[in-house]
Amino acid sequence: MKFCYSKCYPDKGEIEFYRDEIDAAHVIDLFNTFGWSSELEKEIKFYSPSLEINRLNDKAKLIISGIGNGRLEKFIIMFFVPDSTFIEDVFNPASYKNAKLFESEFVPTKTFELLTLFLEGCVKEIEEEFVINKSININYRELSFVEKLICRIGGSLLALLMFYILILMIRDGVTGWPLVIVGGLFLIFVVGSIKFEMNLRNDKSS
Repeated sequence: MKFCYSKCYPDKGEIEFYRDEIDAAHVIDLFNTFGWSSELEKEIKFYSPSLEINRLNDKAKLIISGIGNGRLEKFIIMFFVPDSTFIEDVFNPASYKNAKLFESEFVPTKTFELLTLFLEGCVKEIEEEFVINKSININYRELSFVEKLICRIGGSLLALLMFYILILMIRDGVTGWPLVIVGGLFLIFVVGSIKFEMNLRNDKSS
């Protein structure tokens, strides 16, 4: 399977197009050596640091853009699946005017998994990953003050309840799986509450 690609940089107004065919190993090397964090240290005058990969056999396109404050935090991924109106030029935006588009934010490890699927020629599997990510990715900015308050209070109360039950079980000499399950639930609610607060702080700062 063959590919071609383009690159965008924060401090360059011209997009770099590379039409020569490359293989999957070359694409992996491009992704790993791009220097995402160093590019994000620069002032973004033109583009977010981005790598566009075009799959030449079916003209599917994957655009990976790094985002973060001075360092790589996440990627925004756009996945294009062209239809029958495709124009024979993968670098022409008009070719993807009627394409099916999937777009979402992913952590670096999941981004690499999606890139691997793309290089293997997958379509349906990638679409499913976008659907799953959208269903679990909460946009904290869209939560109202009351919704945030309910989440905070609810998470704290559930953690306290699990802690109280855990203390009672230890006092009464309960051992085995019941203790493990309650202890696990307590940790889940504590970690969940902490993660929720961290996401709220990140959204405020971004």
